[in-house]
Amino acid sequence: CIIIDENAHYTDAGRSRTLIKNNICVANGGPGVAMSRSKNVDIVNNTFYRNNRTSLPTVVSHGEFMCQSMDASEKVEGRTVFTKCEDIVYRDNVIVGRSDRKVLVAEFGTVSVAYSGNVWVRTGFSAPSTDVVFPDGTQVVASPNETDPPQGDWRTVGSAAGRGAPWPLMSH
Repeated sequence: CIIIDENAHYTDAGRSRTLIKNNICVANGGPGVAMSRSKNVDIVNNTFYRNNRTSLPTVVSHGEFMCQSMDASEKVEGRTVFTKCEDIVYRDNVIVGRSDRKVLVAEFGTVSVAYSGNVWVRTGFSAPSTDVVFPDGTQVVASPNETDPPQGDWRTVGSAAGRGAPWPLMSH
């Protein structure tokens, strides 16, 4: 769905940030987000729903989020090039994984990712304490206003009273 490939090499030597926000990625062949050798990325307020549909053995273990680094820097046109995935923020996303995949997150090499406030739906997934994990099959909608998410139809039905409101998944 979303691919970031070596973002810090071609812009301003890694001083700016890349923002991935408010997307819905459903049933894509690869991960919801695939990153390679990039830095300074914020991935916030997205929904990743049963992606990684491929049967290719090189991609099938990438889950919903893949972050890949090279563990050494390189020189390109006299500049030191960032080859690690670092300063990545993965926050406030809803991730519904495929039950036939072993992983939801794949990290290759040395990576620096801060996870917080995410909702993961995958039985047996071990997430940071700042995230919430529900078992496979959990309905993660506040009200049944979506037409048919499993079939890719995310249009709202009726007035969708919760539109724009915070999403109360758990009562406190």
